[in-house]
Amino acid sequence: MKPIIRKAAKSDKSSIFELANQLHERVTVDEKVFDMHFESIIADEKHILMVAERDDEVVGYFSANMHYAIYANGKVMYLDEIVVMDSARGQKIGNLLMEELETFAIEQNCILISLATAGASDFYNKLGFQTKAGYYKKYLN
Repeated sequence: MKPIIRKAAKSDKSSIFELANQLHERVTVDEKVFDMHFESIIADEKHILMVAERDDEVVGYFSANMHYAIYANGKVMYLDEIVVMDSARGQKIGNLLMEELETFAIEQNCILISLATAGASDFYNKLGFQTKAGYYKKYLN
């Protein structure tokens, strides 16, 4: 059955938390911090959190946010994370999530979608993304 893509709801919290921990290899998502911020994320108009649901089960999600960027001459949609449940991979669920992200970004008059990852470059290349710069990060704690 084809999953439906919909805006995340409060009832999706535990499913998203479990999926988030599948995504991050080096970092474990802190449940207390997640609980503190989840409702504000789904209420924030500049943040979009969408889930893929199949047979009443959340099998994937993406989290993205909009901001103005000088270099883009307008709004940019930044994809923070996208994850599909291990058992549901290879079924085009990631593609459906990315299509929804692109549709939403267009509706919001975004100039581009940006992201930073090295782990799924083939996936993003097939969707028309181009590598333009490296990604650096520095943990502050």
